[in-house]
Amino acid sequence: MNQNKLLEEMEAFLNGESNTWDLIFDNRFMGVIICDEKGDILKVNHAHRYVTGLLPEELVGREMAEFVKIGLVDKALTPLVLENKKPILAEQHCGGKSYLVQSEPMFNDQGDVKYVISFLFDVSIERILRTVLENAKDEDIQIHEKLAEWQRLFREEGQGIGGQEQKLVYQSKAMEEVLRLVERIADSDAAVLITGESGVGKELIAREIHKQSKRKDAPFVSINCGAIPEGLLESELFGYEAGAFTHSNPKGKEGLFEVAGGGTIFLDEIGEMSPVLQVKLLRVLQENLIRRVGGIADISCDVRVISATNADLDQMIQEHKFRKDLFYRLNVIPIHVPSLAERREDIPLLACYFLNYFCRKHGRVKQFTFEALKCLMSLTFEGNVRELQNTVERLVLLSPGESISVDSLLPAYHLNNSRILMTDFSADTKFADKSYKEIMEIQEKELLSHYNEKCGSTYEIARILKVNQSTVWRKMKKYKIVPLNVTDKF
Repeated sequence: MNQNKLLEEMEAFLNGESNTWDLIFDNRFMGVIICDEKGDILKVNHAHRYVTGLLPEELVGREMAEFVKIGLVDKALTPLVLENKKPILAEQHCGGKSYLVQSEPMFNDQGDVKYVISFLFDVSIERILRTVLENAKDEDIQIHEKLAEWQRLFREEGQGIGGQEQKLVYQSKAMEEVLRLVERIADSDAAVLITGESGVGKELIAREIHKQSKRKDAPFVSINCGAIPEGLLESELFGYEAGAFTHSNPKGKEGLFEVAGGGTIFLDEIGEMSPVLQVKLLRVLQENLIRRVGGIADISCDVRVISATNADLDQMIQEHKFRKDLFYRLNVIPIHVPSLAERREDIPLLACYFLNYFCRKHGRVKQFTFEALKCLMSLTFEGNVRELQNTVERLVLLSPGESISVDSLLPAYHLNNSRILMTDFSADTKFADKSYKEIMEIQEKELLSHYNEKCGSTYEIARILKVNQSTVWRKMKKYKIVPLNVTDKF
C-alpha cells in the first residue's frame, strides 16, 4: 500500500469510516496511540491502559509532552519523531511501569509528518498470562498450546517457593487492593495486623511490606507463636541471660527482637500467644524495651512489628483470651487478605506458577489443558493458596503423561478433598453421560436464562457477571435465549 493510500485509510479510520486499522488497534497486548502533526493525541486503544495504567480518556486531546512535564512519563517520543522524521524505539517509564515504545511517522505528499503512531509493548510475562487467562474466561476457545508456552516463560523466570523467593502472583482486584494498601503503608513504622484464613499468604504480605520499607536492608525475622511451647517462646522472643536455664547456653542468647534490630519481626498466629507473654509484648510495643529471661537490664529495641492471625480476635477479647490494649497496639493498620474463594480469577495464574516450580523441582514436564484450569476455578480450596500449591504438586507427581486434564485433576484433588462448587452431577439425570464441556454448557445456559429473566438488558447481565456485553449477547444467541428486553434483539 503506497503512502497516499495509507494516509487515506488512516483518516477514514479516525473518522469512523473504515475498519482497516481495527485489527491492529484492537490488539489486546499492545497499546496504540495515534498523534497528529502537532503532537496532539487523537486516538488511544483499550489495551493502552493495561500497559501504562492511563485511561484513554485521560490522554485524548492532550500532548504527550504534558505528561512529561508533570513527571508521569519519563520521556515523550512523538516530539522527537516529529523533529527528526525518523522512527524511534525506546524504553519508557510511566508510574512505576516499564515498557517498550516503537513510534513511527506517517508522511504526506510534501514529506512532512502527518501522523505519529506509537506501539507500546509490555514485556511482562505475568501481564501477558493474566490478560490471556482473563480473556479466556469470556471466550469459548482452546488455548492449550499457548498455555504451554506461557508456562515455559514462568519456568524460565526461575522463581522459587517459600521464603523471600516466592512471588506474589495475582490478577484479582481484591489482591490488587491489598497491594495498593501495602504500598501506602510500607514506609511507615506503624504496627500492622494481617488477618485472613489459613493458607492465604499472610507471611508473603508481611515480607512485601518489609521489602518496600526503609528497613528493607535490615533483617526480616518470622516466628509462629502457635508452633512453640509457651516456656520456649518467651526465650525465643526476648532471649535469656547466662545461667537462666539448666543446660542453656552458658553465654546466654539473643532473642528474635534483638536479632531483628533495625528490621521487621513477623509474629504469626498471634492469637496463640499466652496472656503472660501478651503483657510482655505490650511493653515492647509501648516502650520499645525488652528484658531477657533471667535478666535485670532493659535492652532498647528498634523493630517494626507485623502480626498475623486467622483467629477472631474480637471474640477472643470478649472471652478474655486476648488483651484489648494489645489488640489496639497491634491493629494500627489492619490488612485483610481475601481467601481464594473471594479471588477465583487468581487460581489459573497461581496454578501455572506452582506447576512450573514443581516441574523444575521434580524433573517433570507437564502442562494444564484449558478445561483443567477452568475446572480448578470451580473447586473449593478451604486451605486456600497452600492447598492449591499442594494439589498442583500432587498433580505433577501423579498425573499420567505431559498433559494435566480434568480426568487427572479430579482424582488427585479428591485424595484429600471432595468439595466441588458445582451441582451434584451424579444426582442430576440431565448430566448423565455428559462430557465436561457439555456439563459446562448446560450450566452456562441455565445461568444466562436465570439472569435474562431477572435483568432488564444484556448490559445489566454483563455487569453482574463481570463480562463484556458482547460476550453475553453472543452466548445467548448460541443457546437461543431470546433477550426479554426488546432493544437487545439479535
